[in-house]
Order: sequence, then C-alpha cells, then structure tokens
Amino acid sequence: MINQIFVYGTLKCGESNHRLIADKYVEVRPAVTYGMLFDLGAYPAAWLRGNRHIYGEVFQFENVESILQVLDKLEGVPTLYRRVCIPVLDPETLDVDGTEAWAYEYNRILGKDLLIPAGVWSGRQ
Repeated sequence: MINQIFVYGTLKCGESNHRLIADKYVEVRPAVTYGMLFDLGAYPAAWLRGNRHIYGEVFQFENVESILQVLDKLEGVPTLYRRVCIPVLDPETLDVDGTEAWAYEYNRILGKDLLIPAGVWSGRQ
C-alpha cells in the first residue's frame, strides 16, 4: 500500500494549503519526480510524465486514505486533477529511490508559455 504523497505546490511546507496536512504526516523529505510543471498563478499544475523534473516534497502518512479524501476534494478529482501513482527520485542523484507516491496531475491541456523550466514552484500569493 502506498502511504506517501508527492506535493509540488500549495501543499508544500510553508505554502498556503499546507495546513490541510500539517499535523497529519509522520515524515517529510525533499523529492523529485518526472514531469512538467506549469504556473497557473495562484497554484501550479503538473503533467507527471516525460523526462523533465519536478521538485517537491514527499509526505509519509500512517492513515493516507483519510488524507487522500481531503486532497481529492481540494484538487477537484476527477475533473480538474487526477490522482496517479508516480516513482520518487532522490533529489541529489535524480535516481529512482525505489518508492512510489500518490500525486496530482492536471487534467487539462496547457500552453508551453506557462511551463516552469526549472521545475520548482513556490512562494506564490
């Protein structure tokens, strides 16, 4: 059973929606996955495939199912985002670290003009 969630935007530590998971995880660590990250202004969107990298954090939970229900609602699953299982990469080596996590992939077409080439989103208000 997958008990980790990879986040790349407003759920990261210090960001606006982190409060939804702040007291519920048992561990957090920096992580990377494959994909393309887009800037939609107030929040990011990701396509979780390809050979670019998205930098974020992986949270581990004891009861991941209750958290997924809350996050599915926040992310508008299945209309706006879809929940997918992704490989987690070590942020230093960019090698697959052998674990998988849940993540939220944007469910609409986006223009390349919104692409964040560095794969890092943070600090938006």
